[in-house]
Amino acid sequence: MKIFNSLLLVIFAATLSLAGTSDVKTVDIKITGMTCSGCVTDVKGALEKIDGVQKANVSLKDSYAKVVYDTAKVNDELLTTAVTSIGYKVTSIKPSTSNEIKSDKAQNGCCGGAKKPCGSKSTI
Repeated sequence: MKIFNSLLLVIFAATLSLAGTSDVKTVDIKITGMTCSGCVTDVKGALEKIDGVQKANVSLKDSYAKVVYDTAKVNDELLTTAVTSIGYKVTSIKPSTSNEIKSDKAQNGCCGGAKKPCGSKSTI
């Protein structure tokens, strides 16, 4: 009987530990207001500071961020707050239809390579 009770206790403990397990979610966040690679760095940094965000990739060209996060620690509202608190606007958050994370590899520095201060209107 002691073995049976010990086995039940182990099963119960394993069940409790599984109940605390969280899911990982990937979302696409549409963001407006980014004008240069400095903006991309700021948004990526704000998102990755959140405890539970595993990865954030931000695309200036596509005006979006793809974020992978732990649903036990992060929700869409927290992601939105992180982005809006640094001056950008979130227009939508949707579950990602792809696990592929795009990146802006061809970014030429601030404001698409323009030799002007960050945020200035480029004629490129």
